[in-house]
Amino acid sequence: MTSDYEVKKDGEVIGWYSVKKGMITVTSKKTGQSATTHASGGGANQGLAYMMLQEPWAN
Repeated sequence: MTSDYEVKKDGEVIGWYSVKKGMITVTSKKTGQSATTHASGGGANQGLAYMMLQEPWAN
């Protein structure tokens, strides 16, 4: 079972992420597109998701 977690910027939701089997999938609220990569082993997935949502595909 996976859960979706919100990613916020200035109090506004900019996307969501979920982690499953060592992979993180991030979805942009603005474009509806998703990207998947290896999850953070150190538990920094919120920060990783935020950084991914700054990339061109998410805007």
